[in-house]
Amino acid sequence: MPATPSDIRQWLNEDRCVEALVAAWPLTDLLLTADVYFDVRTLVFRACRQMVAVARASDTERQAANGCIDELLNRFPPPNLLIANSHDPTADTQLAHGYRALVIRTHLLCGRAALGGSWCATAGAVSTEELEQVVVQLQAYRADLLQKFRSDPPQKDSPVPRPRMLPHVTLGLVRDLTELLLGQPVRPAIRRERLNVPVIVDDSAGQMAILDLELVAPGRGEMYVDPELAFVYRDERFVQGEQAAWQHAKRVFAEDAGEPELDLDVRWRLSRRKGTDGQEIPFTRLTGDSASGAFGLGTWKLLAG
Repeated sequence: MPATPSDIRQWLNEDRCVEALVAAWPLTDLLLTADVYFDVRTLVFRACRQMVAVARASDTERQAANGCIDELLNRFPPPNLLIANSHDPTADTQLAHGYRALVIRTHLLCGRAALGGSWCATAGAVSTEELEQVVVQLQAYRADLLQKFRSDPPQKDSPVPRPRMLPHVTLGLVRDLTELLLGQPVRPAIRRERLNVPVIVDDSAGQMAILDLELVAPGRGEMYVDPELAFVYRDERFVQGEQAAWQHAKRVFAEDAGEPELDLDVRWRLSRRKGTDGQEIPFTRLTGDSASGAFGLGTWKLLAG
């Protein structure tokens, strides 16, 4: 008998995350509902981390973990149970689903990198070259997704298809996620900036959130989302706004400092809190370009020191 979403939630609560993830994959016709809900990000991250942790026991366990990851990668895309969200607008449903599939693939490939040969030899280190190969594979998958979306017919009220954009997968994100799966700390921040910023959540009225920016090294001049927020879909305007702000801050820094190449990265995270109880409300989707000004000011202040 196939598992149910209730089974998966129970196994997740019991920390049987690998079992829960494997059981969720065949459930192609089911969706999460308000009464049977589990945190997909927690499920995917903890399942990958458990596979890496168990693999420390022996080569046999490592081969089994690799086999599990390969099986899931060969059965892409993931089911709607893992990539659909009731907050997705009709116009962006396929794009949002594709984005979450890309994030799940990122977790699986980072898990496989953590299980690589150098992992055994160096107690957890994964070389930059191995991580770059993960980025290449993910960018190819992203390109395939965008090609598919761009070939979709135009919407009823539009003579041309809407522009389609998915965030790039950066080496910084892949490095951080791999280190977290290995149980290691991510690169520490050299400097930090925190700003209050208006954001549009689920196309509702604007809300105030906290934008945390961290300057980290070594890097390649990339700005990327904190892995904890990676599953949150950002629409085209949000992505364009954050990246335009970062590119402008880098140009200004290069002109002022006379250094065209930047060997630093910026990692960012958004958070919001509810009332006086201090409980953080998770984001489901970020839309619009209202945060671009804060991204521009914050990244410029980080680089200026």
